[in-house]
Amino acid sequence: MQLAPSLSSSISNADYSRFLLENRLDWKEDGYYLVCGQMGDASNHRMYVSVVVSQIPLLLERLVPMLADLGFAFAVVKDAQSAGRILNGVAGVQHVGKVLMIQVGQNLESRIALIAPLVSKFDGPLVPGKKCMSKNIYLDPTPVELKRHKHRTQILSGKYILVSSLKNDPKGEVLQALYLSRFLMPRWCIVKEGKAFMISDAAGQDMADRLKWQVVVSKRLSDVIAVPKIIDCFQADGNTYLITECINGEPLGKLIEKVYRGRDWLGLKVDEKLKLLSWP
Repeated sequence: MQLAPSLSSSISNADYSRFLLENRLDWKEDGYYLVCGQMGDASNHRMYVSVVVSQIPLLLERLVPMLADLGFAFAVVKDAQSAGRILNGVAGVQHVGKVLMIQVGQNLESRIALIAPLVSKFDGPLVPGKKCMSKNIYLDPTPVELKRHKHRTQILSGKYILVSSLKNDPKGEVLQALYLSRFLMPRWCIVKEGKAFMISDAAGQDMADRLKWQVVVSKRLSDVIAVPKIIDCFQADGNTYLITECINGEPLGKLIEKVYRGRDWLGLKVDEKLKLLSWP
């Protein structure tokens, strides 16, 4: 499994304004986006289209001419680096997945039916807090729909009971759970979630590939240094989950800070340097 080189695949900073120029559209730059026409506010029916960064050029090649012909106002992410920040959650959870925003006004069903076939072959992460209307197409939910919002499944794969969230992140949560083994007493474990199509690189590899690579690396290192034991790795509802044993202890970074106590390497005593070098 040769994943490591691809996981570091860089994304060139392609400028997406060329798709607007080709269609003779005027625009203004607003943060991460190039805005064509009067967008108004989100309450006036805004459609969000999500797609991974490696597929954005083809998406714009298909959609921009149609949007221009129909006179729709829309905002598109301005370049590949901005797209990476939006899709990877660096720009904030409020932007995740919002590669293309279209002001659709009324006649929602007919306009979704028009656009949906053009984006059905693309992949994109979930747009948090929005209602999925078709693959990769999202709308703002109504207040009633917000109340009906589906809560996270509390049991994964029939044997991992989710207890608490240790870290909430756009690319996936880290959770503490109870592992219900058929042969052993329930025991604590750690669940690392990789949300579908998050952190997708130029090679199209995303969080699923990163978690699978972590399994490979952990197995290779298990005979060399102490690493948490891998219990399981599986997919559910499109997301990928890595399950490891839960080890109580203090983070290595904090232990190192206690040794340094604000000093640099040259300021450490010999026994302190040896202590640091002896840690795996």
